[in-house]
Amino acid sequence: MNQKELIEIGYRIIRCEGTEEEIDSFIETFNKNVPHPCSLP
Repeated sequence: MNQKELIEIGYRIIRCEGTEEEIDSFIETFNKNVPHPCSLP
């Protein structure tokens, strides 16, 4: 995924756009593609 796509997913999560299942899917996709800051070197 590119940065633009991840930003769009982030906006959809924040705005609660979609069904609960869709939002869960957005969160899962976002988490798979953006590392947690504590895991960075």
